[in-house]
This record gives sequence, C-alpha cells and structure tokens, in this order.
Amino acid sequence: MLHDLWTANYGGFLFFSIGLGLFWIGGASLHSVRVYRRALLTDPVIYTHGKPPTLRRIVQTLSWLTFGIALFTEMAFESFFVGHRPTHSIPSEGRIYPLNVHGYLVYLTSGEHVLVSNYWMLVAGIAFLFAYSIAREGDPFASKLSDLPEAALPKSLIKPAPSGWLSGKQILLVIGGYLAALLLLIAILIFRALAAL
Repeated sequence: MLHDLWTANYGGFLFFSIGLGLFWIGGASLHSVRVYRRALLTDPVIYTHGKPPTLRRIVQTLSWLTFGIALFTEMAFESFFVGHRPTHSIPSEGRIYPLNVHGYLVYLTSGEHVLVSNYWMLVAGIAFLFAYSIAREGDPFASKLSDLPEAALPKSLIKPAPSGWLSGKQILLVIGGYLAALLLLIAILIFRALAAL
C-alpha cells in the first residue's frame, strides 16, 4: 500500500506534507515544553504581585499547533485524493465534486470533498491570526530572566508558585488533551478517507 501511495500522482508530495506536518507538530511541541518549563521556573520571581499571562500562553501554543495541523492535513488529503481518485465523474458512486490541483482534475464524493474543503484553510487562518495577534502584543513567555541558563539562576530567587496558579501538570493536561483530541479527529478523518479505497 505504501508503494502505491508513493508512486501515484503527487505521491511524493503526500509524504512530504505528512513529514512536514509531523516536523511542525514535533518542533512546536518541543519549543512549548522548553518555554513552559522556563516560565514555570521564573514566573514566581517575575510576577510576585500578579498572575502570569497563562491564558495568553495557552492560546498562543494551541493556535500554533492548530495552524500547523490544519494546514498540513489539508495538503496531505489533497495530495492523496489527486493520486487515488478517478479523473472523470461517476454519478452512480456519488463522485461528482471536482478537485482541481494545478490543472490535474479528479472527482470526489461529498464526504471526501469535505476533507479538502476550504474549512481547513479557514481554521489555519483563524489560528494564525490568534497566534500572530498575541505575539504582536508581546511575547507572553518573555522575561528578563529567560535569557539566563537555568543553572545560572540564583537558588534564592527560585520559589514555588502560589497555590492559585496553574501548575505545570495542569497546563500539560490542557495542551496535551487538546492536541490528543485534534490528532484523534485527524486520525478518524484519515481512516474514513482510506476506508473508501
């Protein structure tokens, strides 16, 4: 089956889209872990009289992850369908929805058409606007102490976070739960698309 996916039209681009999407998700996840770890260590020092911008941080992280997942999922579905769907309409099978990719025309069913609709781009665009608008207001993870290596931070400055703040585990549960739900949705959509083969 992988050989068929690779040798079909746009097959290489399918694997490129999947690889790039996994690279984006992995990179965004590793970056998020690094900045959250640093922020949880330095926030009690920086925000002694207030709360850190936890909501802005979570929304920005989720927005970047959603942007990448929506963008690369749409690209992968489009590449898959171009290589594996007929080039003429088949009304008896419900293949009446055209998909034109750089002059290559294939016909999809209504369920397949939803998978490559502009909704993915709408979701990616909205997620990008959220992340960009938060970044324009100022990086929610930035602090004067963030440039120092962790070992260079004086131990006398490091203190536990107040009880009303979200802990690292709670933030991990929110972001991890969201990411797991989003990836489960993508897996269900992929399974539905592959089941039609």
